[in-house]
Formats: sequence, structure tokens, C-alpha cells
Amino acid sequence: MAAVAFWAGGAMCELSATSLAAKIFWSKVEYIGTLGTPVLFLLLALDYNHIDLMRRRYWLATLFAIPLTCLLLAAGNEYHHLVWTSYRPSPSGYNLLIYGHGPVFWLGVAGYSYLMMLLGSLLLIRSLHYYPAHFRGQFITLMLSAVAPWLGNILYLSGAFPLRGLDPTPHSFAFTGMVFAIDLLYLRQLYLVPVARTRAFEAMGDGIVVVDQQLRILDINPSGARMLGKPARQLQGNALPAPWLGGAMLEKEGRHLELMVPDSGIILDIRAYRAGSPAIPACW
Repeated sequence: MAAVAFWAGGAMCELSATSLAAKIFWSKVEYIGTLGTPVLFLLLALDYNHIDLMRRRYWLATLFAIPLTCLLLAAGNEYHHLVWTSYRPSPSGYNLLIYGHGPVFWLGVAGYSYLMMLLGSLLLIRSLHYYPAHFRGQFITLMLSAVAPWLGNILYLSGAFPLRGLDPTPHSFAFTGMVFAIDLLYLRQLYLVPVARTRAFEAMGDGIVVVDQQLRILDINPSGARMLGKPARQLQGNALPAPWLGGAMLEKEGRHLELMVPDSGIILDIRAYRAGSPAIPACW
């Protein structure tokens, strides 16, 4: 939200400024949010898909490299005019200024921002398949909140917006805020964050293994992976490496089992349930 605040605040100051120098200055300030928001949106989508880049400094630096470069070029635009090529008063009046855009704007600002938003949207769509039905409303909320600002940006860049020179993108974030406010205050779906649910699943001390009818592992938490002696990434999508365990689970569904791991002397305390079974106990 800090990036959005910079974007909207800079846009308001640029709109209220009366001199050309002041308008250009506030446009440069506005670019902090303009360039940062799409990357942060992608990071949000990555987090929803359990892809943590916050600890991988190389990838973070890569994602922010182009925005930072464009920000520096915008700051010194007077020397090269690669971001803005010209400035002229809008025929619509209202103290509006029409900016001529250079190659850095089209490639590094608009192009890169749309790429980040596209990737983020695709990742959010991908995450829809991994969450239960009661999280679908949260997904729709996020997608709706992303539509309005970028629809406004398309109207601005194409020249189709009635007030020439006015970028409605930051103002469209008012709709984004309204959607989130409705969701938080009335639907309360954002309190049911799938990320928190997944982290709780991963932090559980008990091993949890989710398999299909063919005993292929669909999901597994770290404790379950340690129990099977392999990393979780190597186990997911593959057959259960302990067929003796799978057979017992299918035969004794819904019952408490104590099984000894062959050739180890380790005793496992197991409860096996079919997905959606009413016998599954509630966890608090």
C-alpha cells in the first residue's frame, strides 16, 4: 500500500501543481509507486503460490532492477528525454499536462509493468486450483481489485480517456480500496488467508500426507517428508515410497493404527481419513 500511496499522492500533487517544473517533479515522485506497485503485486501472487522470493536476494534484485533503472532515468530525464519526450497543455484544460513518452517509458515502465501484472494474474488464477472453495471469494476479490486501475491505465495510454492528460490509474485504486474494505468489514474473507493456513500446515509436528487413489502424493508437510526420508519436493506427485503404509491406510480408513517401519524399529501412530469424510476431526 505504500507504493500505491506514493503513486496516488504524487498524482494528486502533480495535478494541483501550476508550473511545468513542479508538475515534472511530482511526476518523478509518482514513479516510485508507478514502478513499485506491479512488482509488489507479483510478489503477492508468488506468496499465494507458496513461492518465497523474499529470502532470495538475487531474484528480488532482478525483479527490481528495471524499475530502479527507469526511476533513475526519469530523475535525469532532462539530459536524455528517454522517459518523457515532450510536455504540452491538454486541450481538456483543468491544469492537465500531456506527456510525450519515449522508449524507456514504453519498454521499461508500461511494458514491464504489464508483464508483472500479467504474471501475477496468471499466478493468482493458478492458485485458485489449490485452495478450498471457501477461499475462492478471496481470489475473486484480489482479481477485481486489480482490474480497475489497469483498465484506467489502458484508457490513459491509448488516449481514449475523455480528459486528455489525466491518468485515472492511481485514482482507480479508490475502487481497489473499496473492494478490500467491503471484503474486510463484511465478507471477512481476507482473514482466512491461505498463506497462513499453509504455514500452519507446514509447521505441524505431526506428519501429514495427502494421497490419491493410486497412492500418489498430492501434498505433504515437512514432518511427513522427514518421516518418509526424502525432501517434500521429491515426494510430491510421485508414488508413496512406502507401499506397506499405503495398503494399511486403505484397509483401515478412519481407524487408529500403530505400524512398525520395516527394518528400523520405529513405530508410527497413524490416522487415515478419506478427503471430505465427516469423521475427520476439527482442528483448532
